[in-house]
Amino acid sequence: MINSNEGGQILREIERAIAREYGWPDGLTEDKTPAKVSTEILNALIGEYGGETGFKCTITRENDRLFLKPADQQPIELFAESDTKFFAKVLNAEITFEKGDGGEVKELTLQQDNKKTSAPKKR
Repeated sequence: MINSNEGGQILREIERAIAREYGWPDGLTEDKTPAKVSTEILNALIGEYGGETGFKCTITRENDRLFLKPADQQPIELFAESDTKFFAKVLNAEITFEKGDGGEVKELTLQQDNKKTSAPKKR
């Protein structure tokens, strides 16, 4: 059973196995291949994000790995699809970073289970 904060890493694998067994095509999305992103781009994404909806998170970096840490939850590793679009392997989630006219990151949008939540960059 996965009833703690430590079991999230296997959750997506279990969901895909169930979808395969019961023939649920929506649960069988293709595995994405991570892209290489420069250190400068990763550094620009780091910061605190929060919106009026109450969603708050922090984007951190350890070496060449980027993490999304929602408030009061374990960090989730993000993998680059492009310079502004990332995905999580342990969740069915995509994160898109929006840039302003000057190229600075102004907000992120989390899309998970057909629900979008945006959060402006606070710092």
